[in-house]
Amino acid sequence: MSAQQSRPGGVLLVDHHRHRQRFNSYSALACFGADAAVVLLFVALGRYSHDERLSPGGMLETGWPFAVGLLGGYVAVVFTRWPAVSLGAGLISSVKLVIVAMVLRYGIARDDVPLAFVVTSTVFLVGAMVGWRALALRQANGDWPTHLRTGVRQRSKITASVQRIRARLGISAPRR
Repeated sequence: MSAQQSRPGGVLLVDHHRHRQRFNSYSALACFGADAAVVLLFVALGRYSHDERLSPGGMLETGWPFAVGLLGGYVAVVFTRWPAVSLGAGLISSVKLVIVAMVLRYGIARDDVPLAFVVTSTVFLVGAMVGWRALALRQANGDWPTHLRTGVRQRSKITASVQRIRARLGISAPRR
């Protein structure tokens, strides 16, 4: 079985024996699409709960800070080099999404950002973006491989990477 397969219904499967392999760009785009759907749902529910129209212009007006935040969250995931489907990637991207969106909403759009809105958006977006990943990984594997659950590589691989970087920079290892 390859590192990624698709079941009917679009659930991504992860092979137990190859769970450390990087997911290809297709799965990263699929994760981005799922997260974008979460953001669209959040914006639509917010507009609906405040009796505002669900027009494309209204959705864009309300949702642009969250869209920019989602892009910022994915930049953070790229820098961590975690698989986009990992729970760690979901947590990092959702928290960064909320922070960027609130700063843009207050700083540029000059909209109020009450504490209740910050809490509500954080709980919904973090819960949904980490939640769908947890369900997908659980469905795909029946178990959660440590690397996908946390996004953290094995310690020996991290140590080897640090040693290679030190060697390239000519830095000696610290003495114990």
